[in-house]
Amino acid sequence: MDNDDDEASGNLDFQLDKKREIYLTIQESIHELGLDNIWDLKPLVDGSDIIKALQLKTRDSVIRKWVNKQLRKVIWAH
Repeated sequence: MDNDDDEASGNLDFQLDKKREIYLTIQESIHELGLDNIWDLKPLVDGSDIIKALQLKTRDSVIRKWVNKQLRKVIWAH
């Protein structure tokens, strides 16, 4: 039984080490790209700008979904 516990513990340690490595890689990339404070910046275009450009009268959930989808594409592209 102790051998199984040791194996499970070793596997958990490996998984935690791998997740820590991924986190540190992402953190380093954010720093290298100068994106440490990116969330403090105003987006170039937001839902209100899109609504105005399309001359829509009300805020629509479709616009919100589209903006979020485009943001995900931008984030994952870099």
